[in-house]
Amino acid sequence: MSIGVGVELCPSSVRAVLLEGRRTWRPGCARSSAALGTTTRLLAAHEVACDASNLESLTRALTELRQALPIRTPIVLGLPSTSAILTTVAPLVANPRRAFLAVQFELQQQLPFELPEAVWHYAWLSGAAVVAAMKGSVLEERLACCHRAGLSIKAVVINPVATLNAWYADRSSIPRHALDERSSGEAGGEAATLVNVLNSQTAEWIVRTPDSLQVVPVFSPSPETFGEELAAAWAAIRTQARDVPTRAWVVGSPAGAWARLHETLTRQCGLRVERADCSRLMGNGAARFEQESGALITAVGLALQGVGRVRLALNLLASSHRERQSWRIRRAAMITARISVVATVALGLSGMVELRHRRVRVLEALQRQEQLYQSLRPDVRSLLQRQHGMQQHIQRLERLVEDAPAVAQFLAQVAEVLPDDIWLSKLDCSKTSLPVGMRDSPVEMLEGVLEGRARSFQTLTRFLEELKGSAGQAGGWTIKLLSTNVAPDEASGKDIVAFAVQVQRLLAMSSKPTLEK
Repeated sequence: MSIGVGVELCPSSVRAVLLEGRRTWRPGCARSSAALGTTTRLLAAHEVACDASNLESLTRALTELRQALPIRTPIVLGLPSTSAILTTVAPLVANPRRAFLAVQFELQQQLPFELPEAVWHYAWLSGAAVVAAMKGSVLEERLACCHRAGLSIKAVVINPVATLNAWYADRSSIPRHALDERSSGEAGGEAATLVNVLNSQTAEWIVRTPDSLQVVPVFSPSPETFGEELAAAWAAIRTQARDVPTRAWVVGSPAGAWARLHETLTRQCGLRVERADCSRLMGNGAARFEQESGALITAVGLALQGVGRVRLALNLLASSHRERQSWRIRRAAMITARISVVATVALGLSGMVELRHRRVRVLEALQRQEQLYQSLRPDVRSLLQRQHGMQQHIQRLERLVEDAPAVAQFLAQVAEVLPDDIWLSKLDCSKTSLPVGMRDSPVEMLEGVLEGRARSFQTLTRFLEELKGSAGQAGGWTIKLLSTNVAPDEASGKDIVAFAVQVQRLLAMSSKPTLEK
């Protein structure tokens, strides 16, 4: 006997069921594993109204559930389809056992966020893989609520998958002779069409074909347009998928809305409609929850996964369970390795003497190598000096190439600010190296003299200020007026100002390598 606990997170409530599963022998069969069957019985069910998107409200509702029901085993948590992504991918692989990376690549194409941020799991259909994924941070918030409420988690499932598993289990419990010809063909195969009605304005289509699983949510702005939204979503499904079953099972429809919903699905969608419940899965407990058997089908599907009776097993915690198991294996391996090391040390004390002799021989060989190094050290130093000299020469050439545009840029800046009342007559520029204090590294500097004529001191002063603003601040040039001299101009007969300006620019410091002594 095993107990399965399913907790379903709905938009406006939280439902929980306790399901008992028993192994039974089929009558008329030999005592073998093939003759084993599983019967289920509903032990308890409870529903608490809450806003599942509010974490504090969700924690209080889960705490109330744990207090109202005798929950002593890890639960199977069901999340709504709006919180996760449920899709079908067809990776190009020949062996499904090696398809992890291919499924991972196909899933990344459909995720709105990066794959490392997601928690996902997949299961194989006949020719494709159905993948459930959600953001890891969202899942951690829901798991934290469960832990604060005192609940441990066995698996995390998307609600439409649990609904489909419950429908499969319920249909498989019907004897073959009790099914008509058309329904027996659909029940025995993999195809199914379910309409899960959550409330008067929200529902979801769950369409299972042999090679795909599609969940399409339906949101209506008002109850009056709910039927039109359902029909439009069904039309979109028919255009995207082939071999869609034309018989639909309605899950969770309120009693007052059944007639209107039946008419919509029959006339506008062209479907043969039946109501789905899980009364056969509840066993003797179905009488107490006869009015709620349709609403509890998703929670029952979650509990069925807790007792191991599902056709499509998707668990978003599968990877964390594998990591935890591998961690336990690694821990056991480390403990075994440490024990082996201790045993090896205890049994290998006699070999330590031989190890000491080997170390002595190694030290003697190192001493000989050190003597050889000391004898070759002068030659090595000479080669290092030559190498450092070549490196210094190369660095100087590189700096020369880097600093070559400096003068040209300066002349461009001079020409940009030069007014019409000033003309230049001479420019001398050279590079010098000056020692700085007691350091070995010299400072290299571009230094020059700029000579010219100006019509007035005011023009010369304005020109120097503009030159300092452009070349001095932007180019790092130091501009200093050396001399001025007033002389008559032979052409105009007026006095002109002859001037000389010193310009300097500090270049990069050249590093002089030092040799190890």
